[in-house]
Amino acid sequence: EWEYTNIHVDLPIPYEEDYQIKMIHYNKIKGMLPVQGIGRDGQSRYTFRLENGMSMDKIYEEAEISGKEIEDFMEQLSVITEQIKIFFLNNNHIILDPKLIFKKAEQYYFCYLPIIKKENEPTMCEAFHELTEYFVKHLDYKDTEGVFLVSKIHRETLKENYDLTLSVDFALLILTVCSVPCASV
Repeated sequence: EWEYTNIHVDLPIPYEEDYQIKMIHYNKIKGMLPVQGIGRDGQSRYTFRLENGMSMDKIYEEAEISGKEIEDFMEQLSVITEQIKIFFLNNNHIILDPKLIFKKAEQYYFCYLPIIKKENEPTMCEAFHELTEYFVKHLDYKDTEGVFLVSKIHRETLKENYDLTLSVDFALLILTVCSVPCASV
């Protein structure tokens, strides 16, 4: 049995190392996979080390995702986006592709591409919109709270300028308020 798996992301851009890879290496950020980068033939290869986890894509290949699982994911994504700001890292470099988001036990692990900003680079909000499309396709539609949460977040991502943090916090707040039973008079 393997103790870990290496996941490679190859990019057709020259490898340039800056402070980001050192920040990730020297500061263990909970929920972020360790990464190493190399350059060869004018291209970049980033290698992420995963220990005993499975990609979101594989987990929900056959199963449906529940509202609780999406809520847990959203909370962990919110935490990691706040954590990486402390280390002057760019949220837009968190890969939000279900094939590259991993789960071990109840913890999600994210890949961060420590590349220097390029023109026309997709923003985290654009990537998150694509992820909400994934949630819509893999949602357990018997889960009313999950349907509400995903529809609220997905609708929000369709707006031209939306605040990802406020959208997630608002949707989670409404879900919390709606799940508390009302006292009878």
